[in-house]
Amino acid sequence: MICSRINISHLLPCAEYSANNSFNYNGNNGKLNNNNKNNTYSVRPVLELGRLQTYFEDCPFPLSEIYDIYRITKKHKASKPSHLLFQLYYPQYLRSLWQDINNCHYRPSSSIAFIITKPKVREVIAADFRDRVVQTLLVQEMLPSLEEYEHPHSYSCRKGKGCLAAVQHLQELNEQYYDGVVCFVDIANHFMSIDTELWTPRVLQFIDEHYDKGEDRKAILKYLANTIYTHRPQDNCVRKSPMWMWEMLPPQKSLFHSEKGVPIGNVTSQTLSNFVTTGYLRLIEAAGFEFAFYTDDTGMFCHREDKDRLLSYLPIFEDYLKRECGLKMHPNKRYIQDTRKGFNAFGFRIKGRNITPSKRLVYNFKRLVGYLLLLAEEDVRNLYLYREQAQARLNSYLGLLRWSHSYNLRKAQMIRLQASKWAQIFRFPVGYEKVEIKASKSKMEHYRRLNKVRYRQQLSISNAIQCDCAPKGKPMLLSGN
Repeated sequence: MICSRINISHLLPCAEYSANNSFNYNGNNGKLNNNNKNNTYSVRPVLELGRLQTYFEDCPFPLSEIYDIYRITKKHKASKPSHLLFQLYYPQYLRSLWQDINNCHYRPSSSIAFIITKPKVREVIAADFRDRVVQTLLVQEMLPSLEEYEHPHSYSCRKGKGCLAAVQHLQELNEQYYDGVVCFVDIANHFMSIDTELWTPRVLQFIDEHYDKGEDRKAILKYLANTIYTHRPQDNCVRKSPMWMWEMLPPQKSLFHSEKGVPIGNVTSQTLSNFVTTGYLRLIEAAGFEFAFYTDDTGMFCHREDKDRLLSYLPIFEDYLKRECGLKMHPNKRYIQDTRKGFNAFGFRIKGRNITPSKRLVYNFKRLVGYLLLLAEEDVRNLYLYREQAQARLNSYLGLLRWSHSYNLRKAQMIRLQASKWAQIFRFPVGYEKVEIKASKSKMEHYRRLNKVRYRQQLSISNAIQCDCAPKGKPMLLSGN
């Protein structure tokens, strides 16, 4: 049973006798009196600490669990404005959110809509940080059951998988079918074509059949799933990009011109996407084809003699997507390639045992390095203003490229940065797999380094002497004054 509506009035006074006397505690003698509650040396006892803890924890979703979800949510959103605003009063916001969740009173707040142009023009509708906490809670609760339900060769936004795992699996299949063929198909307008009216009841049925953490939590989880997936964020959002940028988008790629679809930018959108395409992937497996699936792209392999059979199954796959999933294959993004000639997939080119970055990935990486060089030439202060952002973006590309044959590419671009003013900020370890920010030259950092050196020296002397009279504990640190 869902806990009753939580209200501050439920906090009963803990003093003896009556509620009136509980407001009048004499700090001088520790006795209660009937004087005015505004007297000096008076406090207002509300609830014992043990009872307060029981109040916060004795419900389907305890406050401590909501706090844990908050910590997970802020992991990659620490610098976002919505999180910074939430963090100012996060204890009050979390308590309010905890009440709304357990009482089934949660309603999504306003979102932010904007247009991105790289790698291509897309519409993003990002939920408020408060709503991201609820979305993360829903995903975390459904994740164990979804991992067992979803196909193991679906690699999009799943723990232990991802783009690199999909590329590695494609490479393994390419070696297995070296004298075969590979066929790539794409789902058209994937996120914008998901029919939430069709799939929300199926999600609720899935929760009802597979969730086993109590009926109270199940009822709340079904309420949250129904609220989130039936919500239309485009009806309550603030557009941060100019209107002319929306004119660059075709109508079928925007939620503002569609009755269907889920927003790109929500945590729950990718979870629903994986849930929708599971039946389609199991059909491919039942047909006897090896494959790898990422977001909306499917790469299927077969031997050369089975090429005609694969082509005959494509209309069946397309019909299943349209009939059961409400999706359709892109008519112009479909090709069959001899595996010996190599093929492009998920930002890389695979040929034999070699994995090389695609032309688009190489172009975007060189473009980023050129932008950073231009930024440094404009004003030297930009080095210190944007060093964290520059480090994050560079390491994102370097971390992706290091899994492919791209050493010469990484070395050439890092040498460009080493020869520029960025050498004052960054350190480039051997292998060019990441960049590091050099230690600050401030006075405080100087004394911290001296203290560490002095501590290590004294510790080594103490260990060498090995006697009872040797000084123990940390030595006296240098003063920064």
